[in-house]
Amino acid sequence: MINSLIIIGIVILIINFIINYGAIVNICKKIREKVKIYDILVNIIFICVIALIGIIIGNKVINTKKDVIMEKEISEDQNKINNYQIEEQEYYKSVINVTYDQQKYNEPYIPEGYTYVEGEWNTGFVIQDENENQYVWVPCTNKEIEGIAKLEKRNFSKSPYMSKDLCYDTEYKDFLASSLKYGGFYIARYEIGKSNEEIPIIKKDSEVWNNIDKEQAIELIKKINNKSNITIQLMNSYSYDTTFEWLIITNREKLKYDVIKSDENGKRYTGNKSYNNIYDLYDTTYEMTTEVYYENTTICRGTAGVYNDVMSGKIKDFDNRTALYSKKKDSLGFRTILYKE
Repeated sequence: MINSLIIIGIVILIINFIINYGAIVNICKKIREKVKIYDILVNIIFICVIALIGIIIGNKVINTKKDVIMEKEISEDQNKINNYQIEEQEYYKSVINVTYDQQKYNEPYIPEGYTYVEGEWNTGFVIQDENENQYVWVPCTNKEIEGIAKLEKRNFSKSPYMSKDLCYDTEYKDFLASSLKYGGFYIARYEIGKSNEEIPIIKKDSEVWNNIDKEQAIELIKKINNKSNITIQLMNSYSYDTTFEWLIITNREKLKYDVIKSDENGKRYTGNKSYNNIYDLYDTTYEMTTEVYYENTTICRGTAGVYNDVMSGKIKDFDNRTALYSKKKDSLGFRTILYKE
């Protein structure tokens, strides 16, 4: 755009030079005749003003055409998003109202190849794979049960940056079906960390794997040890919101926003503070989800915390969705979920 304006400006100046050639010749004559300098300046300013008007008009025409094109693209994108959102909402309605006879939220399953580590089903039931990557059971249902979170999307903040209604999810169908059937799912105990072999790990005191985009995160997740009867994926909005809600339900008076562990070089590390054995959800590292806001965007979540609501006099939780256009950030990490097929 800047290059176009420069070219247009130069063309207009040339045209004005041609149009005002006589005036310029007169200026030159007046210079030879030692005419007062302000006469020369007046003519120069006149020419520049005409050129500037030309640039403004040209820019207006270009921007008008650009706005028309952008409005068309946004309209097409919005229609596409609306269709995705409708499809997601219809699917959610179809599974949330089903009666599940195997919904054992208080009896976490342990997938083949995994072993129990510690904790109870309602306070952080931890399992790990053969490489000691650890996951925590998040009990949830399609009903309203005291002490259990209902599996759904939510807006936590009083004034959210972006509403859940503006986003749609990807890779959510199998997750919803599994979690509702079995009464829960597993979430990574820690954010994904780096190993010396450049293989993702889910362990305490590991360097947070940050400064990558969503596509790179998805490819890295494929390297995590997996078994045929389970799925490991990037965290989606249903899993994030339900986990967050569960922590609120079970730790209401304990939750506290915190700062991520880091060293003098700014490297971030996992394992600072936990609630129900899930670490670092309430800190200064944002986390990716599979949500999308228009195409080619990543939705990240955070920073989670609590605030005192003056109007109600109550402590409330906050967490926000933020749209990133394929950006990489030091403050952006990611976490996985695990569920039975």
